[in-house]
Amino acid sequence: MEPKAIDFGIPATEFWMMTFGEIMSQIESNQRKREIELKEKALFDYKSAQLNMYAFNDPSKMPAAEKHYPFLVDKEIKKIVQPEPDLEDWQSDKSLMMQQAMQFKATRERRNRNGGE
Repeated sequence: MEPKAIDFGIPATEFWMMTFGEIMSQIESNQRKREIELKEKALFDYKSAQLNMYAFNDPSKMPAAEKHYPFLVDKEIKKIVQPEPDLEDWQSDKSLMMQQAMQFKATRERRNRNGGE
């Protein structure tokens, strides 16, 4: 069951700490997220093809990016929103990586004590 759960996006370090119900819920959630991502990608591909047609056939009629992708516009300011880079991300990433490494090490030690897989 572990290889299948890993295929569906459950980290190996978390698998052994989850109940069967939690595993199944996470798998279903990951499948729903994947379907949404595929639908979004298809929409972006279609919009990109439309913009390419404008650019190739009549660039003067090409709509602005804000018109084609309305989520780029902040409704109050009416300008493209550029997210600010978070300089503290590396510290949170480092702590998360250290936690995962400790969990992985604990799992490996537990498996070795029990005679392998």
